[in-house]
Amino acid sequence: MRPSGSVVAVCARLGTVIDATLHKRPALSRGERIRGRSKRAGAGNRGGASPTEPEAASAGRAAWRNTIPRPKIRERACGCRISLAPHALARAAPVRGIARREKGRCTRTGRAVMCGGRELCLWLDQGPRKSALSFLAYEKEEESDDMPARGMKVLVTGSTDGIGRATAKLLLERGNEVILHGRSSEKVRELAHEFELVTGTRPRHVVADLSSLASVASMVRALAAELPALDVIINNAGVGPGKKGDAREETEDGYEKRFAVNYLGPVALTELWLSLCQRPPKAILNVTVSGQETLDFEDLMSTRGYEGLRAYRRSKLALILWTFDLAQKYPDLAINAVHPGAMLDTKIVRETFGQSWGKPEDGARAIRVVLERSLDEQLTGEYFDVERPARANAQAYDDRARGALRRATEPLLAPVLAAR
Repeated sequence: MRPSGSVVAVCARLGTVIDATLHKRPALSRGERIRGRSKRAGAGNRGGASPTEPEAASAGRAAWRNTIPRPKIRERACGCRISLAPHALARAAPVRGIARREKGRCTRTGRAVMCGGRELCLWLDQGPRKSALSFLAYEKEEESDDMPARGMKVLVTGSTDGIGRATAKLLLERGNEVILHGRSSEKVRELAHEFELVTGTRPRHVVADLSSLASVASMVRALAAELPALDVIINNAGVGPGKKGDAREETEDGYEKRFAVNYLGPVALTELWLSLCQRPPKAILNVTVSGQETLDFEDLMSTRGYEGLRAYRRSKLALILWTFDLAQKYPDLAINAVHPGAMLDTKIVRETFGQSWGKPEDGARAIRVVLERSLDEQLTGEYFDVERPARANAQAYDDRARGALRRATEPLLAPVLAAR
């Protein structure tokens, strides 16, 4: 039988001590146990034979699990694992997070958490250490009116689909002026009209193909003529790795497609805007991935042994190197990179893997949280894995590697930046 009552637990990841409550398996009378076994025997055994002890025990556990309150759909799993702590450790460390039994603070994000109903549930760990107890805390969305990401002019590239679309919608709903971007003028106009019906205001929209540096430059100049300044640039647009075995592709400029769209395009857009705007943006946020691969400076265009996934991962690492470089160049701005989440339901994930298990809104929320934190805490030169500062590929912290990428990039962008 599982223990019950108030216990003290410690987060296995961070060591933060919390108070929690265990659910006790409901006691059944002998008659209830016999009747339950008889029903299970009639339903699942040939000839009405009695179930074996393991079968009965398994069915009993399943029935008990069904009595545990489940988290509401609007609550999102935060991934914080809690393990039972020795009482000596519990007394030595301060009890944090649980103000009342039904509500506490997530040790991963610092936000309020709830699980199921009025209590946090501890579950037996089914791994090798069966004595350990763990549970998944659920984070409840809590919005406040003093968040910094309000009333700003924000350019979101790639905002006609996936995470970009969800991010644009989220920022619009929070009272920002969002400039939509897309490769298709028809799609971006339709999106602007859709958002107008919801918000009552028609967002600005711009069109550019990030695989063409000339198209990027034309868009930036047109936008600079309309707007003297932007508060935030979110470089979200990108192209995925494609399917396994796909042939290498080149842009009209003669560059490998993934390197051009995922790296050169955002760099050209941002650098050109910084040279034309009357006031630099408060924040620049570059959307990248957690699966980065070390750059080969002798083959940046992936001409040897081409693999789409490798080219994609390298292009995203290049974006992080440039992010850190730009943060050093403009120390007063909040310039960061973020991986918004893995296997979210986006076009890139569907085309590459054929399945997904997350929503674009999850990625949009991560971008919003990182943006707000960057502005509020004046963070710059950081890489975030979802909402937490994390460690990128080691090459991103190598001054020589960043210098080599800078020197390799300058001649590629010279025709565009020289005409500014």
